[in-house]
Amino acid sequence: MASGFGYQLEEARKLTPGEPSALGPPLVLERGKLVEITVDNQLRQSTSVHWHGMELESYYDGVPGWGANGKELTPVIKPRESFLVRFTPPRAGTFIHLNDEAQISGGLYGPLVVVEPGKKFDPTRDFIFVRAAVDVRDWKGRCS
Repeated sequence: MASGFGYQLEEARKLTPGEPSALGPPLVLERGKLVEITVDNQLRQSTSVHWHGMELESYYDGVPGWGANGKELTPVIKPRESFLVRFTPPRAGTFIHLNDEAQISGGLYGPLVVVEPGKKFDPTRDFIFVRAAVDVRDWKGRCS
């Protein structure tokens, strides 16, 4: 990838996919079940992850410098550091996890699927389509 971005998921000591990829595998969660996600920043710059569309405590929402009580502000995740995100998905649906424009254009975003309790995500039947909006000025000279 030209920008060098990509991500992997690690669960039960297994990385998926084997190599980092743009638009990595979906994060599949269950509505009402507490989840803990460790965001491990292996980029050369600070980062964060915003759980777009999810109603979360502002501390875990992924917007650096914001917080509900004014004391506990969401930190930026510095290179080679990690941040533990804890939340309970309040509703089922398909969402996206992403950060800033540079990382989005570089492919560092992906689907977040929240299923109803007892339901399973079936990638052979449940297809995910992710469309990224881009600034048309970025496409000058590339389209005919």
